[in-house]
Amino acid sequence: MILIRSMIVVRMAVVVAIVAGTAHAQFTFTEIARTGDIAPVVGGTFGTFFGVPAIDGDRVAFSARNNLSTTGIFTAIVGGPVMHVVDGSTTVPGEAFTFGSVDGTSVSGDNILFTSSGAYDAISYFNGSTFIPLVTENDAVPDGVGTFSRFASQPLRLAGTTVAFEALSIGDDNGIYTSNNGVISLVADKTTQRPGR
Repeated sequence: MILIRSMIVVRMAVVVAIVAGTAHAQFTFTEIARTGDIAPVVGGTFGTFFGVPAIDGDRVAFSARNNLSTTGIFTAIVGGPVMHVVDGSTTVPGEAFTFGSVDGTSVSGDNILFTSSGAYDAISYFNGSTFIPLVTENDAVPDGVGTFSRFASQPLRLAGTTVAFEALSIGDDNGIYTSNNGVISLVADKTTQRPGR
């Protein structure tokens, strides 16, 4: 039997679909959060869910805004309570400013990846106890000009300690990059020749 997990997001709830891969597929849906549920830490209730939730094993991560207009990243183990990861008012460790606007999420094991913009343009992850910056606006663009200026909130992909992301640089170069253990590498940008050309 093959077990496939996928995420379904609707305007009113985040739901995990567990599909047993047999000749006659059976679906089991587990609700993670819905509009009107209490939003942990930020207060109020969930009002809007954004983007596509991320799932790895039994861990789910998603972006949502409460009825008080605070947007944050939240996580849960399937069947467990929803927990707060980060929101715009969370202070960046070691700094005197906050993450600003947070969006986009990916998950690998207990690591929750997200982007922030405004006060702190970066891609960071939360490992369950500490926020770790992976790429910031002050990092030099590999094989490019200047430093990064903005990071796309989707798609972000995290596999172990490697993250793949899209970013724009001060030199106006848009590209796809990876970061692994502090080493940022270019995958492709507008100067990369397409394979087979």
